[in-house]
Amino acid sequence: MQVKPRKLKKWKRILTEWAGNDYDKAVLTFAKRWAERMEGEFKGSFSHEVAARTKMEEISVEKLTNHMYCAAADLLVDVWVFGEELRQWHNIVRASNLSLAIRANVEGGVIYS
Repeated sequence: MQVKPRKLKKWKRILTEWAGNDYDKAVLTFAKRWAERMEGEFKGSFSHEVAARTKMEEISVEKLTNHMYCAAADLLVDVWVFGEELRQWHNIVRASNLSLAIRANVEGGVIYS
């Protein structure tokens, strides 16, 4: 998984801190596996199709709750080199309407609903 260079210290801290809690560990495991699968299938740039397909496959394996998935997406948005692209895709997929997705994407937020 390619971590943003400026986030390496934070990523290493998360790997240590989240390892002791089963909930956090499940979120972390999913986030790492999902990012690694997406990277393995990208052809040089972020792909919405790959993100969607691999998300569903990994969620079914990990048996995550909605909140756990959103927490993993939020983590990847922060530390992963494709985080911004993932955030924008995630918000469009998760938003109850397009105007909410656009607002979240403009403001830099991650939708948890």
